Parts: sequence; C-alpha cells; structure tokens
Amino acid sequence: MAASIFGTRKESPSDLAWRKGESPYRGTLGEFKKSDTDPASFRDGWVSKMKDNPEYRDFYTGAKFPDETAALSQEKLNVSSQTPYSSFPDPNNKLWADRFLDAYSSAVQKGVIESDKAVLPENLAYLTTESATSRINDDNVRGVFPSKGVSL
Repeated sequence: MAASIFGTRKESPSDLAWRKGESPYRGTLGEFKKSDTDPASFRDGWVSKMKDNPEYRDFYTGAKFPDETAALSQEKLNVSSQTPYSSFPDPNNKLWADRFLDAYSSAVQKGVIESDKAVLPENLAYLTTESATSRINDDNVRGVFPSKGVSL
C-alpha cells in the first residue's frame, strides 16, 4: 500500500510559505514572467532549473492558437453534437468508438449509468451554444490572461 502524501512533512520553502499563508508564487507564470525581469531570480533554485530548460522561453508561444483554429474546433463540436456516433475519419477508430458508444448507451438504458449523469449529446448542448467565457460573471477575469493583471 502506498503511503499517503498527506502524512509526510513538507519542508520546501514553497510549502513553508503556503503553511504561513504566504504566496509560494515565484514569478514564473504567464507570458510575461516577473522572474524574467528580476535580476535576483537566479538565486531561487527552482527558477534557475526552469530557466535551464531549452523550451522555457517558447512554452506560452507554443500553447497559443489562432482564432481560426478556435472557430474550426467549435464547428467540430457543433457537428459532433448532432449525432450519438463518432465522426472519426479513420474507419478503425470509428469502429472502436462506435462499439464503445453502443455499450455506453446500453449501460445507460439498463441503469448501470444513471441517466442524469450520462454523457449524451443533449447533456453537452451548452458546449455548442455558449462561448467558453459565457458562464464567467466576473469582468475582471473574462478574456484576460492570468498574467495580465487579474486580481483575485
């Protein structure tokens, strides 16, 4: 049996800061990192190791995608929500996915999976009709990248 992580003593600086109610944030999040402009950031071992990673500078650049891709992804969701079957172009993937969906639907009909908790096209309709930020009521957060001044 594996030991619980909750029973171990965490003594790293970030764990100690968290226990004191302080923020363990080291200026390494977001596109414009505080640690990039802080000349003393190299003193933090974790920050130094992270900066040694060759992909450190390009992480957020590679994580973004253009608006056209978002629109195509939304269209794919819209099309997929119209049928209970898969839309994989590869016939082998389609066969396996459709077999799974048939078994899943059968399990819902037999009551093995509660119908109100089943993942069905009609239960996911809001994914096709609402934008990703439509349920966010806080204007401070909506459409803002976390490093761009979101106050929590």
